[in-house]
Amino acid sequence: MARPPAIRLGFFVFFNLLISICSLLTLFYSLTICAPRECYSIQDRLAHLHPKLVAIAGAGSADQTLQSPIASSPSSASMLKHLTLMTWNVRYDGKAQYQNRTWPVQTSPEQLPFSRPNKTYPQNETFGEYPWALRRIPLVSTILLHHPSILTLQEVLPNQLQELKALLAPTYSAIGAGRNDASGTRGEAVPVFYRSDLFELVPSDQGGVGPTGFEHFWLSPTPDQAGSVGWDASQTRMCTHLALRAFGSGQIIHLFSTHFDDQGQLARAESAKLIRRRANDALASTLHHQAGSGEDPLVILMGDFNSPREELAWRPPSL
Repeated sequence: MARPPAIRLGFFVFFNLLISICSLLTLFYSLTICAPRECYSIQDRLAHLHPKLVAIAGAGSADQTLQSPIASSPSSASMLKHLTLMTWNVRYDGKAQYQNRTWPVQTSPEQLPFSRPNKTYPQNETFGEYPWALRRIPLVSTILLHHPSILTLQEVLPNQLQELKALLAPTYSAIGAGRNDASGTRGEAVPVFYRSDLFELVPSDQGGVGPTGFEHFWLSPTPDQAGSVGWDASQTRMCTHLALRAFGSGQIIHLFSTHFDDQGQLARAESAKLIRRRANDALASTLHHQAGSGEDPLVILMGDFNSPREELAWRPPSL
């Protein structure tokens, strides 16, 4: 017996309504559950990862690291037993007109740059690196991935330092200055980035260094003369020195960040002696202020030393 037309129409409408509801539910599921999360900030994407212990060898321009996972993030009180260190030669972009150009800071990229971009960009013809506009976000991604306690960089130009400070804030505080003159705004820097939640700067009146916990000096016979060139060096070289103290700890870390000359062998040897003298002076000052505390200060030297281990820069015979 055939159904009346009204019943057939009702079944047809009900069936199509059911299909529409299923389609809408499927679309809603795909948008809310399966949608890509690439718009999150780098900090959001990497915040759950534990830091890695990095042992650095700074004997040349290539960064060499040995990594060992840390089970959990140590507290400030025990941080000095679990320091995570990283050093990186940024290499400036030789083709960029840095005096007249400032690239916009990108804090939340649409896509995390762990893979090569689809678009092909020309490499720097002189040095072989990609433009800074392409390298800065992968650099920041790697830093936040390893989450070092202290980071030192080399060959950082003023605009690069400004952008890295913005991209790494507020997780990291930074101290650095251009090497060319006293203004600190011209030439390459060897900045130090340190975890803001772990460390504070220690001024000289508390056993640290300088009025505010840091100093810059130049690798030359006149280290306090900004922009000075030393011995047989091909260009100006400098060192940035910070005195850090972990919150909840009385121990002071004297952190030296530098970049030795790539041409002058004598300059490298004398630079090592100079830094060693400054480190000894810093230690003496700290020990004087902390006499009887039982907290021995720590000295860390990081950077690009541009020299093989058999050179005198690594083993200066005397001061």
